[in-house]
Amino acid sequence: MIFIKNKGMLFYYDWISPFAELEGEQFKSLVLAMLRYHAYGTKPPVFKGTTGLVAQFVFPQLERAMQKADAGRLGGLASQRKD
Repeated sequence: MIFIKNKGMLFYYDWISPFAELEGEQFKSLVLAMLRYHAYGTKPPVFKGTTGLVAQFVFPQLERAMQKADAGRLGGLASQRKD
C-alpha cells in the first residue's frame, strides 16, 4: 500500500452511533490510532470491549477507502503519462 501524505481523511456518518458509545479515553485512543494508520500505515493496537467492536468495522472501512484513493491516484498518473 502506498501512503499518501494527504491533509486529512474521511469520517463516515455511520460511525456516529458507535463512536457515541465510547468513553473519552477510548474515543481518543481509537481516533489517534485511525489517524496514525491512515497517515503513516501504523498498525493499530488490539482494542478490547466496545472500542474493539467499533475498531472491527472502522479499520476495514479505512483500508478500503485508502485502496480506492490509491487506485484513483495511480489511474490519474497513468492517464497523465498517455498525454
